[in-house]
Amino acid sequence: MANILDIFRTQSGGKLLARSIKITKLETKVIENTFIFMFPALLCHFRKNGEGEIYNETEDLIDLIENGDLINLGKAKTESLFTDTQQQIFLQYSQILSIDENKFQKILFITGAVLTVIISEMKKTNNSNLSEILNTLAGVSTKCNQEFIGVLIKNPDDPNLIDSSEEISLSDNKKDDDPSILGGYAGGR
Repeated sequence: MANILDIFRTQSGGKLLARSIKITKLETKVIENTFIFMFPALLCHFRKNGEGEIYNETEDLIDLIENGDLINLGKAKTESLFTDTQQQIFLQYSQILSIDENKFQKILFITGAVLTVIISEMKKTNNSNLSEILNTLAGVSTKCNQEFIGVLIKNPDDPNLIDSSEEISLSDNKKDDDPSILGGYAGGR
């Protein structure tokens, strides 16, 4: 079962961490801990507030992470989704994580940008409803797992003969009756 933190099991997550280090000038472990907190927190807020306008139709996740303006997109999204009071409450968590509030705010914006683009791409892929997407990202449902994996892993030249290691680790399409690659010659099924 996939969930939003599975992004860090892919190259997309590695690129996100590297770009966030450049933007915030924080250590890897600090950024990882902050993302571990922020992604579920924002996702919880999205789930609680239902069908709000959290989409961004113009971005591609990989392109956003590598070249996009994470801060401005995230700032626009968080300002439209959260009241000033809610934003201040989020910023107070910087004290718990022992991070400068300005750097924490940058991570909040980055998280908001990445999460809205993931949701938007999942929505475009299968036109699933928002609650199904949010439940999948929260790990409550598996209905949109393939869409989520597709957003994180983009191999346009892939003939889909062999899944990438990322797809294997994220997917749970394990079937006990699948034939062995070796065809039973070496003790396979």
